[in-house]
Amino acid sequence: MTLGERLKLVQQKSGLTLPNFGGKIGVSKESLINYQKDRTKPDSEILSTICKIFKVNPAWLLLGEGEPFIQAGGEAKTSEAGKGVPCIDDAVRLVEGAIQETGVSVTEIQKGHLVGIIQEEMKILAGQVVRALKRGTIREYNP
Repeated sequence: MTLGERLKLVQQKSGLTLPNFGGKIGVSKESLINYQKDRTKPDSEILSTICKIFKVNPAWLLLGEGEPFIQAGGEAKTSEAGKGVPCIDDAVRLVEGAIQETGVSVTEIQKGHLVGIIQEEMKILAGQVVRALKRGTIREYNP
């Protein structure tokens, strides 16, 4: 897969049109088309902007190595949202179920953001549990 093809994939996964995606990264629709067709190469500032805004793994974008997207916390996000963390997987499934009931479609990037939100909320809850344990208001924990 070429750099242009990877850029096109990011744009498609974002759910944005070419003009809207180009606007987010500060380039015209025409420039973006040229990048996606490998006619021209974006400069490092544009590539950096894409990685930051759309949580793209720079190694994947530049070299095609690793996973395409980055999770909150800095790890590459795989297609399985919470991968390896059962409670996050369960939370993601609950949120996905609630979203499906509304009939709203969610892009992979939006799903990645949801996973990040769930992880942050779980950290907050874990902190609350630890504080309650220290205060002695929770005597034992039975998951």
